[in-house]
Amino acid sequence: MSQEGASTPNVSDQSSNPIESSQMIATSHKKKTMKPRSDVWDHYITFVDGEGEHKSRCRYCEKEFHSDPRRNETSALKTHISSCKKFPPNINTKQTQLNYQPIKGQEGDSSGTLTNWKFDQEAIRNALARMIIVDDLSFKFVENEGLEI
Repeated sequence: MSQEGASTPNVSDQSSNPIESSQMIATSHKKKTMKPRSDVWDHYITFVDGEGEHKSRCRYCEKEFHSDPRRNETSALKTHISSCKKFPPNINTKQTQLNYQPIKGQEGDSSGTLTNWKFDQEAIRNALARMIIVDDLSFKFVENEGLEI
């Protein structure tokens, strides 16, 4: 009697059939979601639009890019961040010099305004050329020690 019980297969044991057990493992195993590796994703908001396309929006200027992980790389996103005018490191944070603009009026009046001044190579070149022409200076004037940098 004990031999008959040992030879009959157990119906509730699913691991006896190797095909069924491998199918169960494959269907029950879920793929782990990966954290994005590139630092560029810190500057973008990812979303799926109404047409089902993966897109990313710049956090600073709101420009949208295609960002399907199977088709698109991060090169366009990196290029945009390096030139985005609203990205904080790209904003010109250098201190400008102050320029005193006297108010034209009475002589001896010391009133005026302070304005920001930014170096402009073309304006300096034009002013130097005008000075040479108006004051009838020789062209060799620009070779003096006072103009050396």
